Amino acid sequence: MSKVIHNFNNDSKSWKIHAYNLASVSGDNLNLTASDNKNIYLNVSGGLVNTTYLDVSNNLRVYGNAVFANDLQTDNSSVKIPNTYNNYAFVNHTDLLTNLTKTGNSWIDLSGSGYIVNYTPLSNNSKVFLHGKISYIASAESEQLISFQLLRVINGTETALFSDMSFGSVFGTIQNGIYNFDYVDSPDSSANITYYLKYKIYDDGNNIDTSSGVIGYDNNNINCFMAQELYIPSMDGIIQTVNTSLGNVFLDNRDASFNNIDISGTLNASNSNNAIKYSSHLIPTTNDTFDIGSAEYKVRDLYVADNSIFIGDKSKLGIDTDTGDLIIMKRNSEIIPSGIYEGEGVTEISEPSSVLQDVNIKLETSFESLSDIKLEDWQKYSNILTTNANIPKKNMNQIYKPTTINDWKSQKKIANLLNEYSDASFGNIDISGTLSVDTITEKTNGSGITMGGINITGSDLTNANAISAQNFNIGGANVISASRQANFRDIEMKDNGGQTTFLAYGDTGNISTNGSLSVDTIIEKTNGSGITMGGINITGSDLTNANAISAQNFNIGGANVISASRQANFRDIEMKDSGGQTTFLAYGDTGDISTNGSLYVSNIKGPANMIIDPAGHNDETGNVIIRGNLEVKGDTTTINSTTVDISDNRIRLNAAPASTDAGIDISFTDGTSKQFIYSKTDSEWKTTDTSLNIGTGDFTGKNIRISNKLIFYSD
Repeated sequence: MSKVIHNFNNDSKSWKIHAYNLASVSGDNLNLTASDNKNIYLNVSGGLVNTTYLDVSNNLRVYGNAVFANDLQTDNSSVKIPNTYNNYAFVNHTDLLTNLTKTGNSWIDLSGSGYIVNYTPLSNNSKVFLHGKISYIASAESEQLISFQLLRVINGTETALFSDMSFGSVFGTIQNGIYNFDYVDSPDSSANITYYLKYKIYDDGNNIDTSSGVIGYDNNNINCFMAQELYIPSMDGIIQTVNTSLGNVFLDNRDASFNNIDISGTLNASNSNNAIKYSSHLIPTTNDTFDIGSAEYKVRDLYVADNSIFIGDKSKLGIDTDTGDLIIMKRNSEIIPSGIYEGEGVTEISEPSSVLQDVNIKLETSFESLSDIKLEDWQKYSNILTTNANIPKKNMNQIYKPTTINDWKSQKKIANLLNEYSDASFGNIDISGTLSVDTITEKTNGSGITMGGINITGSDLTNANAISAQNFNIGGANVISASRQANFRDIEMKDNGGQTTFLAYGDTGNISTNGSLSVDTIIEKTNGSGITMGGINITGSDLTNANAISAQNFNIGGANVISASRQANFRDIEMKDSGGQTTFLAYGDTGDISTNGSLYVSNIKGPANMIIDPAGHNDETGNVIIRGNLEVKGDTTTINSTTVDISDNRIRLNAAPASTDAGIDISFTDGTSKQFIYSKTDSEWKTTDTSLNIGTGDFTGKNIRISNKLIFYSD
């Protein structure tokens, strides 16, 4: 067919073509051309759908969104498709600063130090790629490692995406390192998203003396934190557009793959033989909120595996592996689940207190006992252990094993609970009407039957073997309590003749008795002032086996020998050995002390003049022997002995060299003295106006200096 060109060339009008379908004749192209570099505007209310090619010779400008139902490709390698800056959110490296701490075992928020990015995805199906490079310092003390955590906040809801644990060294040497992470997040939202970092220093009790944590630009370190959207189109509105433009793309025997599907109406399988199949877990988004079936529309059949129905947090329906009977099992919440530490690479902890501590650290909780930990907490804890060990996650039947007896407190067959014409066993029964029975027999034969709020009316209660109650009340007063305490105003006891023999007064606490008080022990009530007993006479044999006798003072006769201030008042003190010989004697009249043994003291102190007098006493006889060195501190040492024997062959003078002259002073009874002095200044020996007689010996020297006369004496 020949080419036909229609021109719309009236410049005074804006031409409009109203057509359901504008198409070219088979074999020809449909060309829309505007002359003089003018533009062609295609205004469509739904969308521009092209099933083959849309060739644009100049520019294609789209006001709104361009949605592609297939690949966006180029026809040659020189064409560039830019990745826009708006697909990223990152922090300038100059804003990533240092954050150090001395606090251990607590997550430190790094958002205030710059480690935070905000991004709003174009699609709720998009993934977000996160990258970080963080410089850190840690391990100043042993076991003080550093951990990092990435968190996400959407519409006020915070989620911890992952935790990388324990970087650094266990040996207590300071470690400067770089932590790198890459993570692809599936936020399932097109709302604004905040990502930020935390870190934690582990402290095993040694205390953190050196600050550890993140070091940033203010300490000459270049860090990085960024987010990038990996765009996946949202399904909102696209299915409807494709259906109305190209026909139904969801035909029989065709698969469709989605990330998330939000259904505001009903999801129907139109054929009764069809089934909705899933290859993953079916988990609601909110706890204890959604139902399977309803009161009006019930589920016909429910097929579940053995030992797979948990009821609440404590109980479970299971199958007895030996008999096949349906049983009810009660979880033993006071022990460590038998399967929690199974698996290669999982470090086992056997001590319950250590397990509790590890759970609180990893989950950031404050459980006080194992019984506080719920199933969901054990599941979260197990997920962390298996992730660290790089093994598959466990389900609850692998954590609490159905066949492990210790994991379950009790296992009861349901068939045995209610059997026609046989006994029934219940835990608790609430009856709003009347219970009519002939006999109520206790089950355990030990603790009795407990009934609360019982009123017994009618005739007297007779032939009772025992009456047990938590409390016995008379009128409005509790007179006997469950702790076997009696509450009476007064207690009076009388003899057969009606005479009072015992009387206890509730107002004063006084007790009066006519008989004897026979007791093994009398203990004071206030534990401080002791027991006061007046006019007590202890008769019989000696007072023996007393653990302690306490008194303010101990008197013998009329004298106080030991006072409350721990002072003893004795005339004399004598101590003897096992043979009866006196070894120590202290005289009160003179103050003298005599001992046969050794006296061990650090200091001996006395008056201004103190005498050491060996036997015989009061004269200058006897010997004082000092074993060891003798050091005399004082200005003057006087020796009145007539003979002084010194074993050393040299005498050292001027040992504390305060003077440059040293020698010997010789004193006489007439008060005069002579000196023989060595002068260090002149390097010579000197005498004071005294002749030096060498006797018959020789006088030898290098030089002889004579300041006055040299006199020679002949034989």
